[in-house]
Amino acid sequence: MLLDPGHTPANPGAISSQGLPERGYNQNIAALLLKRLAADPDFDARLSNGPNETVENPDRAALANKLGVDMFLSIHHDSVQDAYLSTWTFNGAAQQYCDKFHGYSLHVADDRGQALDDPSLAFAERVAAKLEAAGFAPALYHAEPIAGENHKLLNRGLGVYERNNLAVFRTNKRPAILLECGVLVNREEEGRLQDPQVQGRIVEAVYQALREILALQPH
Repeated sequence: MLLDPGHTPANPGAISSQGLPERGYNQNIAALLLKRLAADPDFDARLSNGPNETVENPDRAALANKLGVDMFLSIHHDSVQDAYLSTWTFNGAAQQYCDKFHGYSLHVADDRGQALDDPSLAFAERVAAKLEAAGFAPALYHAEPIAGENHKLLNRGLGVYERNNLAVFRTNKRPAILLECGVLVNREEEGRLQDPQVQGRIVEAVYQALREILALQPH
């Protein structure tokens, strides 16, 4: 399995309500999940990139293809469209936030699924179901009919979207999903996402989904 903490040092992703880059949150969850998987001899997992490494999206997909991994999991944390952002002061600096939206979401390239007998959607739904069972709620705002959103919901109840144009999917021939763990520009949610217990629940949900997928595979 290839765990892919999103973004690079030069392009660190969304900026949180506290002014923190998304990449640090992504790296943290990826490291925790890698540690969880390393404790289970049934899994062989590695990272696509480390905290100080610059690996572009096509190279991440190429690595997944080269390794022939059974699953590619891109780990992210979410933001919202600029129109929804407001400004507040945190630690003496102006930062942007939006408390309207919260929750996790899963994204897959559904246009290639049947041709490849791709289990990506099934894995995304299992991760989402485990997150929901752990007390997390799905984010549905990516389906809003506005510029930058309007993405097709493949499973409304679980927050799973079709995202055929994502860079890590385009040349990726392996089963692949992208997880948005939560909304960093939501001030309350960012606080929760900084809680080690919440991080542990996210990691455990993904791990248990992986265990279920593994149990279904022929031995």
